[in-house]
Amino acid sequence: MPDKHTLAALSAVRRYRRRRTMQAWPDKQTLLTLPGEIRNHIYRLAMFDSDDKQPFLVSVDGVMAPPMLYTCKVIHREATGISFAEAKFAISMDSLDPEPLVRLCNRLRKLPKVVPLSKKLNVSFGLFFTRDWGHIRRWLQLYYNKQMRMMLLPPTEEDRAIHYYFPSQGSHLEFLIIGSIFETVDRVMGKFSWTEVEAIIEPQHTVLTDVDKGWA
Repeated sequence: MPDKHTLAALSAVRRYRRRRTMQAWPDKQTLLTLPGEIRNHIYRLAMFDSDDKQPFLVSVDGVMAPPMLYTCKVIHREATGISFAEAKFAISMDSLDPEPLVRLCNRLRKLPKVVPLSKKLNVSFGLFFTRDWGHIRRWLQLYYNKQMRMMLLPPTEEDRAIHYYFPSQGSHLEFLIIGSIFETVDRVMGKFSWTEVEAIIEPQHTVLTDVDKGWA
């Protein structure tokens, strides 16, 4: 791996070559010399080749964005806002681990202010429902601290048919209990400390454990 001084020297050489090229052929058009509206249209064509946009995959490893975003700093700055504002996201959540959502939210907070994000993101979830109270507890704490404003509520019939995998007949009841725990946290947040909130929701956790010991 070159050191920072070598990288700086290489960057300077590339800038010098670009200037010489533009001086030699002043009328030569490149992507970055086109008007911004045309560049944005090209970015959309390159990232979304049809109306049926392929989703960005989100996992504990991060967000798999289009390779075009990593071609150069200028394209990354200009195209990232468009890609994240208009893309679909497919989030894989093993054992209801909120980490993929945390990574997506952190990535969205760092977006360049080129294209404003819509208020509602186009997200689909793949929930591999294995029981892990530690993950639910972390999700609840993130919600309590307003680090992630998304509750885990019982899925609708459409959700159950499309996005969710249920390993047993009892799973919907468990989701109902988990949803009620999130609603309890929502009602008391700002009024009690997190330690006190944990004590408040512990009876509901006990009910959840009674349904299936995997939540202990």
